[in-house]
Amino acid sequence: MTLQNVKEENTSMSEDITNVEKNITKPKKKKRNNNLCHYVEGNCTKKQSMSVGLCKWCQKTFCINHRLPESHNCIGLQNCKTQAFELNKKKIGNEKCYAGKVTSI
Repeated sequence: MTLQNVKEENTSMSEDITNVEKNITKPKKKKRNNNLCHYVEGNCTKKQSMSVGLCKWCQKTFCINHRLPESHNCIGLQNCKTQAFELNKKKIGNEKCYAGKVTSI
């Protein structure tokens, strides 16, 4: 065998290998449906509610059943309770009646 024949044989083998690599298809990954409820503990498979499903405490979107912070065990539940308490406290404080002082004659 001559050096020229060896080079030609190596070139043809490398071309065959690249052709085989091109023909091999990778298995397709299953697409995860991103429109599902983010409730992890119950493995909820319902669709998200775009209008009322966004939780402002954890920034995730849930289905109708898990949209409330109490129902999806929100990580910001304590902040939610504190803010609701402060809002109610302020509202009740504004409605409080004060008796005026009686002036003596």
